[in-house]
Parts: sequence; structure tokens; C-alpha cells
Amino acid sequence: MTTLNDAWGAIRACLESSFYFHGIKKIVGLAGLDTTRIAHIDEKPAADGSSKRPTKGVLMSGIDQVYAEMDEDKRRRFVVIAAEEIVKQRPDVQPQLEEYLSRLGWQWLDDTLVPVNLFDAADLAELPAEPRAELIKAAQRFRDGDLSGAISAACAAVDTVTSSIYRDAGLGDPGRASFQERCNCSLEAREVISETQKQGSL
Repeated sequence: MTTLNDAWGAIRACLESSFYFHGIKKIVGLAGLDTTRIAHIDEKPAADGSSKRPTKGVLMSGIDQVYAEMDEDKRRRFVVIAAEEIVKQRPDVQPQLEEYLSRLGWQWLDDTLVPVNLFDAADLAELPAEPRAELIKAAQRFRDGDLSGAISAACAAVDTVTSSIYRDAGLGDPGRASFQERCNCSLEAREVISETQKQGSL
């Protein structure tokens, strides 16, 4: 099962490879990590009077420790916001982030982090803007554990599509039909049912 801990692995790798020391601190702070917990991991005066900074590896280990102590809700917000900040501050890093995420079962769709197994990005790209946005919202709510909200958003996407089909096919007022009736009539209008039956008889 895909978990947010998997996504953190991808985000962590991008932070360490693509950002400077204090840039990493800035992003994790914006994402909700208590930076006072890693305040000691910073430049310190050396014996010769110069400044000595810990490696990024030491910093990331400190961040990992604080992350491990977060509750599930806080981890979820932290991971999502950290990914958003990476893309916002370094758009050139997005392809690398997407590659890392996809290996671990996650994808970046319309600035939203969602599990790969929920949608095929290619299929989603073919949808009109409104139902696409509703489906991504459904995926986001599902990711966040809001199952009723996810169902509501998914139903809103179906409502939008069926209303459009009713209008284009002249099927009447979709508001007077039940949800199931609207779906069935829309599928028939697009000849999806008959096409599926033909394929099943082959």
C-alpha cells in the first residue's frame, strides 16, 4: 500500500540534491516542521575562527527525526506542502520530483500530490477542465482520509459530465433524473454500453 512515508522519501531526495542548506530549512519550516528542533544544526565557530557548517546529510537526519515524531495528520500536511514549495521555488526540479514520486507510487497532478493507483494521468488529461478538477479534488480528499468528501467530489465530477452529455444529446433536464438514471442514459447516449457488450461477445 502506498503511504505518505514513501512520498517523503522522494521529496527528501529532491531537497537534499537541489537546495542549499538554509533553503532546506526554509522549505521544511514553511511545511510546518518545528525548526527550533533543528536550530542546533547550523554554522558553528571553528577553532581557527572560521565557521563550520554540518553537512546536508546531518541536517536531513535531524529533519527525519522530527518528521518521525509527527502525528499522521501533521505528516500529511508536511509532505504535501513541502512538495508544493519545492515546485514553487524550483520549477526546474519538478520533472525529477515527478520521476522519484512515480517510482514510489505517487504522482503530481495539477499541483496536487495523489497516489498513482487512483488515476491514469493520460486518461485524466483528456477530460474537460471542470470534471478533471473535481476528480483531482476527490483524490486529494481520499489521500487525506476524507472518504465522504472524496465521494462527494467524485459524484460532482460525474454530475458535470452527465449534465454536459444531456445537453449535447438533447436528453432533457438532468436535474429531473436520478443519479443512476442520468449515468445510464449518458452511457447509452455515448454508446458505451453497446460497445462494451460488443467487445464482450468477441
